[in-house]
Amino acid sequence: MAELVVILAAWWRAITARDGPRDLPAWSTYILPALGPLALFFMIVDLLIHPIFLADDSIQNYTHVWYISQQLFHHGRIPMRISALDSGQAVTFPYGFTPYMIGAFLFRVFGNWAVSFLMAVAVLGAVWAAGLARPIIRDPWFLLLFVANPYFIDAVYAFQFPTLWSTVFFFLFIWAFEGRRHVLAALLLWLTVSTHPIVGGAAAAAYGLFLLVLDRPKVRRLVLLAVPVGLALIPFYWMMLQTPALRENSLRTIVSSVADVLPRRGSILLLPFALTFLAPYVRRFYRPALAVAGMMVLGVVLFETGPLNQYHETYYGALHGSSDIYAAFFASPTFKPGANYRVLEPTEREDGMYYFVRHGAVLGNEFFSESVFRRNWSEQQYRCFTAFKAVDFVVIERAYQRHYHTDEQTLLRSLVSQARASVAYEDPPGRFTVYDIRRFARERQKPNSLNQCRLF
Repeated sequence: MAELVVILAAWWRAITARDGPRDLPAWSTYILPALGPLALFFMIVDLLIHPIFLADDSIQNYTHVWYISQQLFHHGRIPMRISALDSGQAVTFPYGFTPYMIGAFLFRVFGNWAVSFLMAVAVLGAVWAAGLARPIIRDPWFLLLFVANPYFIDAVYAFQFPTLWSTVFFFLFIWAFEGRRHVLAALLLWLTVSTHPIVGGAAAAAYGLFLLVLDRPKVRRLVLLAVPVGLALIPFYWMMLQTPALRENSLRTIVSSVADVLPRRGSILLLPFALTFLAPYVRRFYRPALAVAGMMVLGVVLFETGPLNQYHETYYGALHGSSDIYAAFFASPTFKPGANYRVLEPTEREDGMYYFVRHGAVLGNEFFSESVFRRNWSEQQYRCFTAFKAVDFVVIERAYQRHYHTDEQTLLRSLVSQARASVAYEDPPGRFTVYDIRRFARERQKPNSLNQCRLF
């Protein structure tokens, strides 16, 4: 055993010492570059031990995969809309077409864990594919910088499922295209963009600009490849534009949301190219480069999960599992399958919505933050909104109130005191309250558009 350890240590030192940084002590050759694979291993195991991984954007993926699987195996069809979300208006594939379809088949065997497994594969696949596209990432010293990108960590713990799968396909597309595997490259480009039309589309456009500036001879090949792929992507952009959250929010809200997402997720896609270009300087000044990466990770973690966070714990699922706090309510006669519920809970643990849907309820929203409308309300706005969404019951968790401090519960209590709504169910431990607002929501006719509610 001792001999094996010595052999492995010698092998590791040979790999890490070759072209290693010059500004680090010798002992770091063993320890520092090992942090990248260890961090990657930790994240993958953390995903795999949770059948349902709680995060900002996780439950939408579990819900879509479950619903597609149900429709495939019980009704023999691929649904274009999800009847249980946003009063039946939600689009099944605003993104994630291929991984969702694969997940639907795996769900039949593994249940919820199939989604956690596919997410773990995407995390590992993104690193592997980045190493194919830009071999510098295979160097343990540069692998550490790639994994230490705080927005890569954020993509994992915010459960950016379609984004990471689009990242996998994008790096594979680069590898295939630059290796003149044109048919495979076309398929991978289609997978990149169809999996996430915004992130994947922006990545493809950025790569085109990169070639236009630095490698013009390849531009013609890319254009010839992109034209048929672009035509094949039209249905996916059409489905994306059918998403109710896009139609129900102002252009300013949508643009600001995209502007917030693209730089963070784009940093994952850009880093292998930047590290390749800057490799000589990174090797020479590795100590400050690693220090900057470490400070960025610390800053993001503090702002997202630590004492500086004022809104929600993005990485809640790293240390917590899912539990069905609504089990007793579902078993009671008060729960009405088929009714429309507005369920308000912290964004990083929306598993309650998932349990509602699986018990036969309809949600009055999608899982996008822009669809939930966590905000303060006037009575007129709220009546118009709940009438448009055809909401029957509003469920508010105590944890939601602690996180967002909106006036919605105060408004509901006022409606109860006026006998225009009622308390349908109170959780004995006090974790949530269910309000019956059918009388209030029916006080006005359903508006033709949410724009009539003057929410913006």
